[in-house]
Amino acid sequence: MAKKKSTLLKSCLFALAIGAALLQTGCDSGKEKGDLKWSYEKAIKAPIEISAADEELSIGSIEKDKVQVKIPGKSFDSPTKLKIYTPDKVPNVVSKKFEPIGAPVEVQCDAEFTRTNNPVQVTFALDKSTISEDTMPSDYWISYYDGNKWEYIKPDSVDLDAGTMTFTTCHFSLFGYGKITVDQKIEEYTKNKALADWTQKGMDDKVNKAVEQAVDHILKDKLGMSDESTKKKVLASLLNDDEWANMAKSVKDGDYITFNQNFNVLVGKKIVDNVSEGTLSKLLKGVTADDGIETVKAASTALGYLAEGRKYDAAKIIGENIADKFVITTVGKVAIAAVENEIESWKNKEVEAAYQAFKNGASQKWWWGGYNVEKGDFDSVYEQMRGAARQLEIEAVKKQNQIRAEAGHPPLTAEEENKIKDKVSKDLQSQFERRLKQEEELAKKEQEIKQLVAEYKEKGLLEKGSFGFDKGYDLEQRLDVLMHLKEKILKDTKSKELMASGYNNGKIGMDHIISLTMIWYTEGYSGYAKYIKDNFNIEIYPPAEAMAGAWNGNMTITNITFPEFETQEQEQQIESEAGCDFNLDWNAIKKELEAMKGVARPMSLNITMDKSGSGNVTITLDGDSNGPMPISYKSGQVSFTISDESDSSVVFIGYASEDQTSYGLNGSFKFKLPESLEKAGLSMSGTWNVSKSKQAPAVVAQP
Repeated sequence: MAKKKSTLLKSCLFALAIGAALLQTGCDSGKEKGDLKWSYEKAIKAPIEISAADEELSIGSIEKDKVQVKIPGKSFDSPTKLKIYTPDKVPNVVSKKFEPIGAPVEVQCDAEFTRTNNPVQVTFALDKSTISEDTMPSDYWISYYDGNKWEYIKPDSVDLDAGTMTFTTCHFSLFGYGKITVDQKIEEYTKNKALADWTQKGMDDKVNKAVEQAVDHILKDKLGMSDESTKKKVLASLLNDDEWANMAKSVKDGDYITFNQNFNVLVGKKIVDNVSEGTLSKLLKGVTADDGIETVKAASTALGYLAEGRKYDAAKIIGENIADKFVITTVGKVAIAAVENEIESWKNKEVEAAYQAFKNGASQKWWWGGYNVEKGDFDSVYEQMRGAARQLEIEAVKKQNQIRAEAGHPPLTAEEENKIKDKVSKDLQSQFERRLKQEEELAKKEQEIKQLVAEYKEKGLLEKGSFGFDKGYDLEQRLDVLMHLKEKILKDTKSKELMASGYNNGKIGMDHIISLTMIWYTEGYSGYAKYIKDNFNIEIYPPAEAMAGAWNGNMTITNITFPEFETQEQEQQIESEAGCDFNLDWNAIKKELEAMKGVARPMSLNITMDKSGSGNVTITLDGDSNGPMPISYKSGQVSFTISDESDSSVVFIGYASEDQTSYGLNGSFKFKLPESLEKAGLSMSGTWNVSKSKQAPAVVAQP
């Protein structure tokens, strides 16, 4: 028996010895085995050291050291020594993922806790010999070593002219830069896309939450009702209303304008339906001058309507006048913004690192995330996020103030800002917990996207210059376009999910997705519509007379390029040929247009149309109307042009769609400018989408 124990003990000691040897030699099964040596000359000949305290400082020089690190004041809790240097050697990289350029840099600090209170900005000088005519800013990525493998993050900015790239971090590590391969770009894209799609599925929860806050606002804040059961009754009645389904869809489609037009009346109606007349009258009588003179007047009017039995009119007053205009008119917008913010936050590597620490726990001080937390301890994770958490809070306040400004309301007060910031941590915890429960679903989604992208690649849809892949687009933009088209195909074929091949029970095969995508780019909309009719017996566009009526939505400038003048004489000549005054301030024009880029502007159309597809349209943008002007509709495609006495015009092309409750028009627009300006390189284009309820009255022109 003693001999057996001795043998067992020796075996255990032998196993421990092997384990220790593996740890000492770095033979960790989790370590990535690179096949490409990172060869470089030392950019920083001797380590640079500095002490960081309350003042902002920078360490390193772009010109001399090829890197600069800017550290905001009070980034550490106490004075901390920093050191940056070029290491003698670094772990190999995987050539299928990354092509390293220049010299990497190690950034270290002697603080016990290595995460910074504020985001730190790191700028690399690009090796200009790697920049060619075909080089795009999106080719360059940051690499960092997490202790086991190289990871890659998209920089905040890349300036090819200045020869610099910049990113922010809240934790120090071994950093470098280079070009990631097409396969690695696809890998990074599919991860982000899977997370974005998964997040989008949570839109219902975001909308319902925003609605609950609005109902709560009217009943508690404005009418002084504290009965929780009544609030739940009102909310349940609203969410189960048939009209609500159509409104919720408009939010999912990004059309908060249509949502706002109907929501205030519906919420007022549900309050009137579910709160007894006696209780509601008492609440309305309790509205005082503290709520504002206009609110008192509205309450009095609503009381009068209730007494006369005009419940619908009373509901309208409650929804439109008693509620705070900002709260009611921004419900849909707030829900959309919440989802957009969540999608953007998941693209942030700092948030991903925090999630991994929450999911798995972390105890390695020098691990990329810099966390030391127990698995599932969100409070500790959020506390240790430090600068990353503060940045999320700053962005949340900024977004809320932007929504308020667009609605004509003043900025948040300090107290309101603090409430928003407190909400950020609660929302992030909810996101982390939801993702943890649905990791399996997320992994399936990522695999599905990878398979589809592999099909795109095999068929040449990712090759520049083919199938509409403009050379001015990068790979991520191209994939975004293809994914949007995929969503359109799902909608047009009445499908909800993908499968390998075939068409059955709400599922469509990737073979059909690929075929329809290629037809879209080679045969256009008519060929696309024919394929769907021939294969699925579905007519994808509504009749011409359905185009008549009032439409609401938005338009967004997505692409702008500006002239590059070599001399002032050339600038003046082109301006003269275009009929412009001399000395246009192109910098001011560029600044103004760039501010408009990516911003959805309210847009409405009023269309009259006969059965042949001919008619007129009046377009209203930001309150200014143009028209009526001719509009045509054929085989699901609508087109019209806004023009004036000059050589400039805007050409709109859109495609019609429909579902059970509404019609939609979405497409693109392009500015047609004087020939001399277009030759000089000035161009603008974008997207637009509008919708209308099928219940909306149509105005049909007589042929």
